[in-house]
Order: sequence, then structure tokens, then C-alpha cells
Amino acid sequence: MDNPRNVTVNGDITYTANFTQQVYQINVTVSNAAYGTASGSGSYHYGETVTASVTANQGFRFTQWNNGVTDNPYIFQATGDLTLIAEFAQESAQFYTVTVSSANPEMGGVSGAGNYREGTMVSVEALPNYGYRFTQWQDGVTTNPRTFEIHSDMDFIASFAADNFTVTVTPNDPAMGTVSGSGTYTYMTQINAIATPNEGYHFVRWDGADGINNSKSLSDTLHVTVDRDITLTAVFAEDVVMYYTITVNSQDESKGTAIGGGYFPAGDTIEIQAIPNTNYAFAGWSDGNVDNPRTLIVEGDRIYTARFQYSGAVNGVAAGHVVAWCQNGRLFVKGVENHDVTVTDMMGRVIYRAEHCLFDTFNTDVPADGIYLVHVDGVATKKVYIRH
Repeated sequence: MDNPRNVTVNGDITYTANFTQQVYQINVTVSNAAYGTASGSGSYHYGETVTASVTANQGFRFTQWNNGVTDNPYIFQATGDLTLIAEFAQESAQFYTVTVSSANPEMGGVSGAGNYREGTMVSVEALPNYGYRFTQWQDGVTTNPRTFEIHSDMDFIASFAADNFTVTVTPNDPAMGTVSGSGTYTYMTQINAIATPNEGYHFVRWDGADGINNSKSLSDTLHVTVDRDITLTAVFAEDVVMYYTITVNSQDESKGTAIGGGYFPAGDTIEIQAIPNTNYAFAGWSDGNVDNPRTLIVEGDRIYTARFQYSGAVNGVAAGHVVAWCQNGRLFVKGVENHDVTVTDMMGRVIYRAEHCLFDTFNTDVPADGIYLVHVDGVATKKVYIRH
């Protein structure tokens, strides 16, 4: 296809010139594949728009194209074949420090501290220990974990608080007893769960007390360290009352009688009494006790026999060598040296006692007006009326 073209004219002839648009090759590349990548290579018609772009790898930055243009992307019209080479420079990396700490180390820890390149996405987290919960960061943010893009040194402080736990205390039967100690408490609080039986019932044990710190599940007061939700049941049971027979009698009813016997519940306090007949005095019970009346606590079946002795003596009249009389409201006794002497009232209550009396004569106060018996060597020897 000659152009220009030489022709020989031999007659009429028509020539038509045909045209087509010029195509150019555009090559877009990088100076070093380790520094980055480029796009935009291809075949373009004359005047067609070309877009050349470059992306720098981490640690590098685009500086210019080999023709001195710094645009990125670089947009132009194709006017001829062209090779574009992207040039780069190495960045000086900027690192920042993230500090993460706990305001309450015994309650929880943290993670995420370290040195990070600028623009890195960083995550910090508060890690509460058992029994505690995260509350907030020092700037009031409550998000946990917390993620952000770093552009400066940053400091984070995590705060924690004790968890709350519920203690539920109930009786196995409200008719048998009451309890206390239920409530909401912070972790490791020390409380007492208390079981109080109603009349006629007694505390047996705690159900649900296994594993409770320092627990004594058979004690009606349970010391509890609150370290979780706890449910306790106080177990009560009906009292079983034992009854016992107390037999009270007289060794000789011609000398006196005794009262106070019966059928009584264990633990009751009762009173028994010996009542001497005329001319007799109470000499003691069968177990050696001389109290009259006598107070007892019922602990089992028992028999108490009252003993009496003759006391038929006249005021001021000697029985052998012993003489007893009243003077100014006091009792005087003579003739008892080296003898055992006991003074009782008519109910057998001891007013005075002396073993191997050191004196031939002694005197003593008596508590009230009445008849008193002087026992010498265990025998009721004299009966004296005392008036104050």
C-alpha cells in the first residue's frame, strides 16, 4: 500500500483512500516488585484516556513516575507508545506504646500492652478474676475488649468490682422454726446463717452446707463465706420428750409422810417434801440428802424415801446431861462437848451443825420463831421453841 502512489493514466478511474486509528502500547510497571505494584498497562487508541495506578507495599511509599510525574493515579491521553515506571522510597516506621494496667490487681488482670506500628488495629482487654467483674476503663468507656487504630502512645487502666451473690436460707418446715441470713452479698463477705427452733422442736442440721468455708453443719449458727450463690435449708425435727417416774414415800408413815412424786418430763425441776408427824422430826432422805423441802431435776426414774426419828423432848428439860433453852431469841445448848450436834427446824432444814463440838455450851441465831430440834450424835435429843 504505497503512499504516495504513482499511476499511469489510460482512462477514467476513481481511487478511494482508507484510514484507521493509530494504536499505542502503554506499559505500566514498578522499579522493584518488592516495593509495590502498578496497574494500567494495555493497548490504547490515539487520544484514549489511560489511568496508571500504583500501590506501595508496607514500609515503602510511592515517590514519582519515571517521567517526573507524582500523580497517583496518573491520568493522561495516549499519544504514543509509553513505558511508565513507578519509583518508591523506604518509609521510616513509626511505633507507639500501649500501656495497660489494673486498678485492682487482686480483682483482675489485663492484656494488650506492647509496641505497635502506626495505624495498626490494637485490642486491649480486662480479665476479671473469679468473683469480680470489669466496670470501666479510666476514661469511662465500658467496652471490653476494646479495639482501636493507634496513632499515638496510649494508656489504659481497667477497674473492677466484687460480684454480688445471693444467699437463700429457708427452714424445712416454717412451723418448726425460723431462720435468718438470706440476702445479697458481695464476694467473700462473711455472714452467719442462724436457725432458731420453735417450742417443741429442735435443730438437726443444715442441708446445702457442703463445701462452705469453715462450716459446722450441725451447729445452729453456720459461718458462711459468700463465694457463690448459696441455698441453705435448716432441718428441724419435733422434740421427743422422755418422761420419768419420781417415787416419794415414807420409811414409816406412823412417823411422817412425803409428797411430790409423780410422772414428769426429763429436765423438769420439781420439789419433794417430808412432813413429820407430831413428836417426830425429818432425819434425811434415803440417798443421804437432808434438804427439806428438796429441789430436784428430773433425769430418770428415782425413788426417794423420807426417814424420820423420834423427837419427843420438852423445852428446858434435860435428856441425859443435855440441856437446851431460848434466851433473847437465841438458842443455847449445854452438855455437848465432844459430841456431834445438829439443829434443824421441824421441816428438817439444818440451821446449825458441828462435829465433835469443842465447847460444853454454845449458842446460835435461828432465822425465825418456831420449834427447833437439837440432834446429839444423830438422835433428836431436845425440842426448843424460839421466839424473837
